[in-house]
Amino acid sequence: MGSVALNAQAQGKSEQTPWIEVKIPVEWQNDYDYSSDVVGNERNSMSLKLEPEATTKILPVPSLSLFVHGVLEQVVDPDPDEDPYFKDVGFFIEDLFLRYETGQFAFLGGKANPGFGIARYKAPGIYGNDLVKDYQFAERIVLSASAGFDAGNWGNHNFTLVTFFLDRSPLQNTFLSKFRGTLGREDGGVSNTEDFSSYNIILEGGFPAAPDLLYHLAYIHQANEAGALEDETGFVAGITTKFDLGNSVALTPLFEYARIEDPGGTRDTNRDYWTGSMLTEWRAWNLALAYTRRTERATYAATINDYQAQATIGYAFDSGITAHSGWKRLRESSAITDRIGFLFTYELGFKK
Repeated sequence: MGSVALNAQAQGKSEQTPWIEVKIPVEWQNDYDYSSDVVGNERNSMSLKLEPEATTKILPVPSLSLFVHGVLEQVVDPDPDEDPYFKDVGFFIEDLFLRYETGQFAFLGGKANPGFGIARYKAPGIYGNDLVKDYQFAERIVLSASAGFDAGNWGNHNFTLVTFFLDRSPLQNTFLSKFRGTLGREDGGVSNTEDFSSYNIILEGGFPAAPDLLYHLAYIHQANEAGALEDETGFVAGITTKFDLGNSVALTPLFEYARIEDPGGTRDTNRDYWTGSMLTEWRAWNLALAYTRRTERATYAATINDYQAQATIGYAFDSGITAHSGWKRLRESSAITDRIGFLFTYELGFKK
């Protein structure tokens, strides 16, 4: 879905806004971990993922809409040496919220992603966003308010304030399929508070001199009620733009830095994430290069340096099908795993 703030821009008003719009992205993916320093990690897996979503205008208030987004995917990690093929699939509701927009203001309430970084949604390639999923703070009960403002030559900007807590409602259950497990109050963890004591602040926008440039700044605070643990805080800064080189060639670079203090409530620990990527497009072809480095420092432990590098080549067919082939190397806790993979995508949908 992207962050709440990005949705505030992406779902702006138009002269002829449909009263209902349905999209069903479909992904078929095969991953082959052909080399790994971890015993039992060399495996082949095949999966199918669907993410149906619908936006409905609630008449007679055209500025009020309902958004629902579900996910059908593998929800249980495979056992060592297991080759899962379309196994342990579960369906759950990731987002369900009401949104009201009037002028430059937007308000949202329900189950949603409070938003933090942009690399999770914009880093290209099959695996470009894998490590930054660490700070994808999804499935929260959210209240948010956004305000957009035009500063003339100083650009257009959007400010969003979000308050939230972890979803423990029946919406966290899986439906009609494999059970993924649910959380209770006794499980603890950041933002598992049943009150709006966690919050997020987002500022993003662009400038007339560089109309394709987007900057994104955010700060997050997730409360933790466990006495032995700390509240988690984080800061992220990201920037992306697009260069049209002519002859159907375009370059889209992205850079993001994120810092998470006391991740998961672990005291005296912090993590730094550095992500850089480049998407090159030529006609129906694209080449995506992405790299993320994660450094964890703790007062009473050795520094851990992990990284992920990936390269993907893709082609978009006139039928709407996209095909990608990619390679990834992940270094995690001093162990390296190499993977090759294939991804095919297609989107169904309608609006009226």
